Formats: sequence, C-alpha cells, structure tokens
Amino acid sequence: MPKQVRCSRDAAMNRKDSLMFLMRSNYFAVHDAAAFEAFCERHDLEPITENSEPARRGFLSPRDVMFSPDLEDDFDGEAEETGTEGDWLHELAKHIAGDDVAVVMQIGSDKMRFLTGHAWAVNGQGQTQELDLDEIYNRADALGRLPTLAQY
Repeated sequence: MPKQVRCSRDAAMNRKDSLMFLMRSNYFAVHDAAAFEAFCERHDLEPITENSEPARRGFLSPRDVMFSPDLEDDFDGEAEETGTEGDWLHELAKHIAGDDVAVVMQIGSDKMRFLTGHAWAVNGQGQTQELDLDEIYNRADALGRLPTLAQY
C-alpha cells in the first residue's frame, strides 16, 4: 500500500536536479463530506467537488507529495515518511460510498531523466488494484528484443 513521502521544493532545488510530482483522483461518492475533507487535510491533499447532484468528491495534491509503496527512493535522505505503511488506501476506502471506485493517478519526474507514473484504484470494501508505467517493459518484451529504458 502507498505511503506518503514528502520531498520539499527546497530540498529538490538544493539538489542539482528538479523533482516534481503531481497527483489527482477521479470523482466518487463519499459517505460524509466533512470526514472526507478531514482525511484530505491529514494527508495534505486539496479536496475537490464535482458540480453534480449529489456532489461527488475527489482530491488534488497541491504540493510535491509522492505516494509510494516503499521508501527505497528516499531522495538522498531528503524525504520523510508522513503516513503509515499500508493505511492510506484503506483509510480512503472507508470514505467511498456505494459501489463507487476511487482512482488515484500520480506522475513524477526528475527533470526529463526519469518519468514515473502510478495509478491505484480502491473501492469501499478496501479492494485495490495498482498499475505502474514500468509494466510496459514486460509487455514490450513480448513484441521483440527487450527495449532500452526510457531514461538516462
């Protein structure tokens, strides 16, 4: 399950490269709007509301916050864990109403050297699915010679 990892803009700028992460969710029904907004505040997320009736909710990441399954990439010691392992998606699941599914997409880059993309889906029962853009290398292998990595 994803952990929340913060890499401050100052830390990124102190390095000679530039880390960037963007994240957002789709819109989904929630049980209690106030409780969902408190969840967003705890995780440093900006709640968003779809202009529909009933209103569906979602969130954006207004800062460089990366959600990661582990802390192997610790940004040269500049990252700090702010969430608890394995709880983030399950905590989100408790807010999802009915048979709606929350989809969370995250992209990141270190200049144009390394590009990352992850997506998670979770329903109100806590069932999850995860997708990583690096999976394309496994799929490409079936097409011919293993490609080089899209990075330098």
